[in-house]
This record gives sequence, C-alpha cells and structure tokens, in this order.
Amino acid sequence: MQHNDWHSVFQTLKQRGVDTLTDQERKLRRLPIQKIKTVEAVFQPRQAAFSTAASAKHHAELKRALQAKGELDPIVVMKVGGAWYCLDGHHRLKAYQQAGGRRTHVPVNVFEGSLEDAFRFTVESNAPDKLNLSTEDKKEAAWRMLLLGLPFRQINHATTVSKGTIHNMDQARQRVREQWPSAAVESWTWENVKRLLNTRAAEGAGDGWKAVKAKEWAQALARHFKGLPSQHPQIFADAFLRYDPAGARAVAAEIQRRAVTEECEADF
Repeated sequence: MQHNDWHSVFQTLKQRGVDTLTDQERKLRRLPIQKIKTVEAVFQPRQAAFSTAASAKHHAELKRALQAKGELDPIVVMKVGGAWYCLDGHHRLKAYQQAGGRRTHVPVNVFEGSLEDAFRFTVESNAPDKLNLSTEDKKEAAWRMLLLGLPFRQINHATTVSKGTIHNMDQARQRVREQWPSAAVESWTWENVKRLLNTRAAEGAGDGWKAVKAKEWAQALARHFKGLPSQHPQIFADAFLRYDPAGARAVAAEIQRRAVTEECEADF
C-alpha cells in the first residue's frame, strides 16, 4: 500500500495553529522571498499524475514572463505558527528564487481562514498562470477533502468531481475502516484504496479472481512489450531480474513447476 504523509503534515500545521493576523499583516502586499515557506505535500494539489515535462515548460514560461514584466501575479500566503506559507504560486515563487538579482521581496495576497479552507482554496483557485489539474489529481484532492470532513457540496465545487464519485469514496472509506480498523486510512491515496478494495472483492469471489488478474496483466504486458519477450528472451529475463530479482525467480519457479506438471500429465 502506497502511503502519503500529507495528513500528518496537515495535522502538524494544525497543532502549530493559524495565526490571528494584525491589521498590518492583513494589508501586506509584499513579503521577503526568504520568509515564504512551502509545504507542497499539503498545498500543492498536483500530486497524482504530475508531469515533470509540463512543470519544466511552465516554469520556463514564468521565467520569461518575469524577465519581460518584472513581476508575476501575487503569491497567496497564509500565516501558520508564526511563519508564512505559500498556498498558491509555487512555480512563481520558484521563478523569483531562481531569478536572483537585487529582488528581495515578492507581491503577495494574504489568505485568512482555517487550514481546511486553505486546502480547499488551493484546489479551486484558478490563477491565470496555474497548470490545470488532471482528473487523477482532482480525485485525489476530493479524497483528501473527504478525509478532512468537508461537505460533499464543497468538495464537488472545489474539484468538479461528481457527487456520485464522492459518495463512492465515502463508502470506500467506511469499508476500509471496517475491514482494517487499525489502519491509518488518512495516509492512503485514493488510487491505492480503490486497488485494495477491488483486489479484496476479487479474492472474495474465489480463485476466479486469479484468472481475471492474469488476463488483465497479460493485456498490460502485450500493450507495453508486444512480442519483445519472445524475440529477446534473454534481455527480457535480464530486465526482470534487474527490476525484481526475487519476483523473477519466483515466476521462473512457478513456470518450471507448471512445465513439470504438464509433462507428468502427458505421460499418463
């Protein structure tokens, strides 16, 4: 099961507490670059299917815009535990940090509200220079918001994930807690919760689930490798051993066992 530390980080921030702002802090329009911290595990919604290539392209575009205009859209910040955190504008902040020069301050907008409000804001905000969220990212964000106890209506509005899907997520959360009462569900991603429940359901149907899985994996192998394993068995075997030595040996032993069984059956 893949784990994700976002919830523990979120709880740490909650323990530190959201600062009560002074009138002067509410009116802040610029902050020193070095005073703005980032917690992307919580405030960066592009987690599930983030494209490194897309990120690099976006960052390059921001650097060009910064050189041309001298300034980018304000970074949205929030004060927690005496420190300022970036809610929206991680790429803009990085562009400023890498630009160097004499610039010491960056434009900001100050956010006020609870940490749950801040999390929702990071998902639904749609600044002009922000990358679009993938469907996977939206569902992961919806799952996290559900775990934080936000209402279905707010989750739907922030992520555009359908209420039906959110309802299914809620049922999945209940099933996981019933079947694994001691598990830290908050540290699990939505994708892995789905995979776990689907596997458990298949296992409950008897040995037939193995044939279903075998067919599914065979199709995946066919898509990725086509006829390469039979054309280059030594290379494929070497690749398998490099990827998972124990798994490769276990598969080889199972294939050998089946070969022996078939030979014995043929003798009769």
